[in-house]
This record gives sequence, C-alpha cells and structure tokens, in this order.
Amino acid sequence: MKRKFIFIDDDPICNMISMQITRNEFPEADMSIFESARLALAHLEEMNEGEGGMKTLIFLDLNMPEMNGFEFLEEFSKRMDSLTDVEVRVLTSSIDDRDRIRVSNYAFVSGFHSKPFDPSYT
Repeated sequence: MKRKFIFIDDDPICNMISMQITRNEFPEADMSIFESARLALAHLEEMNEGEGGMKTLIFLDLNMPEMNGFEFLEEFSKRMDSLTDVEVRVLTSSIDDRDRIRVSNYAFVSGFHSKPFDPSYT
C-alpha cells in the first residue's frame, strides 16, 4: 500500500528537514507540507473525496499561529469518521508534560515525538 506523509508545521526549516528525511527513507511516498493547520484540514477533506487506498500519516506541530495543534485535533476529531486510513502523530519542540497529557485525551493520536523528524517515528 502506498503511503502519504503530511507535515503540519509553521516552521519552514523543520519542514525542509522532514521532507529530506522522508524522501531519503520513503522515496515512493507522497508527501505534503502545510504551514497552516486550516489549509491542512481543507486538504484532508479534499483528499478524502478523491484519494482512496493510501495510508496517510500526519505529523502535527502543536505551537502554530492562527490554528494551533490542539485546535487542529479538535476539528480533526469532528471529521475523523469520514477520513479513512489516516493516522495522527504529534511532532513538536514542546517539552511541557501538560501538552503530552492533553494530547493523550485524543485516542486517535498514536504518538508524541520530539523534533526533528526521525524515520523511526513512522
């Protein structure tokens, strides 16, 4: 099964690092990068309508302007029933235990990882 990676992070340097590592480790994978969580949500809705049979792995930063990672998780939870083969993992620079605890309230989040991205997070 083909894989798709979606990185949601407002930091272009982190996105560039994640992209390079992903391309090296998973050259066959599709990849999207969003510096806006709102745009990522819109993409997920479009993707659900047009792309089937592809496992999608989302790596989400928590600290972003406009819509932070927690707001994204809340909106995603309202839509997740219509999204198939999508898995969410947090990829953040946060070392605050309260963030980890708060993320654990979302059963669909399958990991909490520290930046930078590492292929073992998949």
